[in-house]
Amino acid sequence: MDSFIRSWFRWVSIRLRRGRTGQQFYMLMTATAVGLLGGLGTILLHELINLSHEFFFDILRPRLAEMGAEHYALVLLPLLGGLIVGLLAWKFADPHSSHGVAYVIERVMLFGGHLHFRPIITRVLGSVITLGSGGSAGPEDPSVQVGSMVGSGVARRLRLSADQTRTLVGCGAAAGIASAFNAPLAGAFFAMEIILRQFQGLAFAMIVISAVVSAVTTQIILGRGAAFAVPAYTFVSFRELWFYLLLGIAAAFVAVAYIQSLYRIGDHFHGWDIPLPLKAGFGGLLVGMVGLFLPQVMGQGYPELQTVLNGQQVSLGILAALVVVKILATSVTLGSGGMGGVFAPSLFVGAMLGALFGEAVNIWFPSITAPAPAYAMVGMAAVLAGAVRSPITAIMLLFEMTNDFRILLPLIIAVIASTTLTELLGHESVYTWALLRRGLRLEFGHEIDVMQGVRVNEVMDIDPPTVPPDLPLAELERILVDTRHHGLPVVDSRRRLVGIVTLQDLERAMQSENWQEKTVGDIATTQLIVAYPDEPMWMVLKRMGSYNIGRIPVVSRKDPTRLRGMVWRTNIVRAYNIAIRRRAEMQEWAEEFRLGRLTGKELLELTVAPGSFADGRKVRDLPLPAGSLLTAKREEGLRTRLVHGDDELKAGDVLMALADRSAVRDLRRLFELPMDQAGVLPSGELKPLPMALFWKQPVIGLDDSLGSLRAVLVNAETRVVTHLVLSYRVYLQQQLKLIPFHNVSHADVQGVHVKLAQKHLVQLPDYHLRRLSPSAGDISTTLDYTGPWLVQHPEEQALETAAPDPEAMPLRWQTRVFTQSEVHIGRVAGCMVDPTYRTLTHLLVYHERLIPRWIAINEADVLEMSEPLVIIRLTPDEVNQLPPWNSEDYL
Repeated sequence: MDSFIRSWFRWVSIRLRRGRTGQQFYMLMTATAVGLLGGLGTILLHELINLSHEFFFDILRPRLAEMGAEHYALVLLPLLGGLIVGLLAWKFADPHSSHGVAYVIERVMLFGGHLHFRPIITRVLGSVITLGSGGSAGPEDPSVQVGSMVGSGVARRLRLSADQTRTLVGCGAAAGIASAFNAPLAGAFFAMEIILRQFQGLAFAMIVISAVVSAVTTQIILGRGAAFAVPAYTFVSFRELWFYLLLGIAAAFVAVAYIQSLYRIGDHFHGWDIPLPLKAGFGGLLVGMVGLFLPQVMGQGYPELQTVLNGQQVSLGILAALVVVKILATSVTLGSGGMGGVFAPSLFVGAMLGALFGEAVNIWFPSITAPAPAYAMVGMAAVLAGAVRSPITAIMLLFEMTNDFRILLPLIIAVIASTTLTELLGHESVYTWALLRRGLRLEFGHEIDVMQGVRVNEVMDIDPPTVPPDLPLAELERILVDTRHHGLPVVDSRRRLVGIVTLQDLERAMQSENWQEKTVGDIATTQLIVAYPDEPMWMVLKRMGSYNIGRIPVVSRKDPTRLRGMVWRTNIVRAYNIAIRRRAEMQEWAEEFRLGRLTGKELLELTVAPGSFADGRKVRDLPLPAGSLLTAKREEGLRTRLVHGDDELKAGDVLMALADRSAVRDLRRLFELPMDQAGVLPSGELKPLPMALFWKQPVIGLDDSLGSLRAVLVNAETRVVTHLVLSYRVYLQQQLKLIPFHNVSHADVQGVHVKLAQKHLVQLPDYHLRRLSPSAGDISTTLDYTGPWLVQHPEEQALETAAPDPEAMPLRWQTRVFTQSEVHIGRVAGCMVDPTYRTLTHLLVYHERLIPRWIAINEADVLEMSEPLVIIRLTPDEVNQLPPWNSEDYL
């Protein structure tokens, strides 16, 4: 079977790359395969959820009853599930990336559909445990992730282009929805409206085929259709269309409340300074306590939804309570760290809202209104459309589930009312709101603006000049001239922001008599337009343009009087530079991938190592292996020019090359340090080498450039480089591990120690050296400790301190580091200790977010970013706040 699959992949890949006229046919075949695999994956997911539910409620619950805790089982089971899921997320999930469908959308929009499998698998397994233990969430979002992962994996195996990869990801997403609801058209429109956000002919055909194949596969294997049965729809009178309009309006407000609750409660849990497993466990505990009184809100909620659709009598009070409590239970489950989808809860809430509305109008207008189940079905679509902003998907879902054209008109009226009002209320969908909070605003059918991915805290001035409110205006005039700013923040003695004073304010004041007697506080503007550190720059730019202001203070969300920085007009230019650089890197990666796919060759980025064969030789004198070609040479900045035979290469030069896979190893050897020079210890006085050889130089892996050198670890006795600290490009993926320099693999991390093979040892001059921890933290293999490890960080002024005893380091491993907004940014990787006073002075932190700037820790501006490593300068108060010393917690 495995050989057949490999042969099929090879056969299709060859035909796709040759560009034959039947390429569309082979793409449709590939879409069929994705639909089949996506359907099988969704079936497997639902079977795992059933097994998880049986484990918790059919095995553990009776055991608890035997122990005398039967009445507390509904509380203890979600608690246990939350602890397990929290531990799973704590160990394997990235706390800063998007989750669920939002993650798929982000990868499709920004990374050409290239999905990382590890976070998806982690969240799918977490969803299985959450739903099985009684957490309030849905299985449809994990189904979409499974299908999308299948599509991305197939595209990667076939080495397809970015556009083709996006389409196959959409095929997988459609397969997940189609398999769950037996609604292939709804799955197709879900992929087009939400995942791809555009309609294209061939893409739509491929997605429809995948959805149909997935739905048929599910019916053949399971012998059933949707997750719940929908009764026949009843339509009584055209006059009741007005009631469906009112239902759509009510659904819009409920959808907005649902979205707000999800993120407000999530923010509340995020601010708790406790381990994630405890957060998720506490969330499960709360849901379990609610389940003691309303067990209907636990789990997926499909049995209770089926009860309402069947027309069984449920009191109005219970229906109203289920609408509110289901929203809160889902928000607590997902906000505390549980995993699952938001799709099914919106259907549940919509059904309860529709049934409540239907029961009410049946009491008041019994002769012209349909039974409550009819309104429940329309309510499902209306709340779903308002929550995920996908009207066509919602309409097609209920239409396919009922197979009754009479429901179309009520559906259209209610869904349009819901989506229109949600739009007028200015609210994003449950998926795009998550991306908007990360600085990404997605427009249907349009490319993302480059400023979408740049946040305020990346470009703001973190140490702006300030003036006190009691400063005389004459002194203010001098400060404005010296700082060359037209406006400054006004900060009181407690370092709290009280206003902004501008040059225009000063000029107006100077027109009055005795203006010299006035102070800054008399003329400053106190009604401020502010920004927040986690906001995207495009929002700040829009705000500055709307109010015609040239500067805006950045404050903490928790304490709006706490000044975090300033954004000037010059910062806007910096933001554009960052955005353009990131876009250029993505385009460069895409072009490299495309060129390698079309030519069948590897595109390499080679750096001339000091002492290598190429060092000091001309290009024409290099014995290039057959099947290889040097194409370009990268010079200062971003400029690249063609290589000439008379070019003399020197250490640190970066060249681009095309080579057959068989020639890659021989080509690399020309630019690496020869084996016969490896391991030679320095003797006598070392010749100083240019720092450019060791700082921010591209690091070459097996296939292409992986990132930049950030720092080096040096053996104190031999003064030989033994390890590197790398900054890896964010779109590369592998597990975090200790790897030899000559066998570097892709890794989606910002910092990792790389142990050098002996042939790669590089001698360093005698620079000022620093003490670092010998441990590598999360890296699976600990670095060999052969003496004090020292780091040369050329952009920092080195500390001249003696190497202290490691036992004097009062620091626990994996101490969490927070910004003012309580965002977890990294893990401690090392520290520096004053050898005289045995006190901790600096921390070295693995940086898990791309924020190269100064930020604050413990309410004091002391943390310095240097992507990916962070040097934290601790104040005396912060040193006193460190956790107590414990020998088991040593680095």
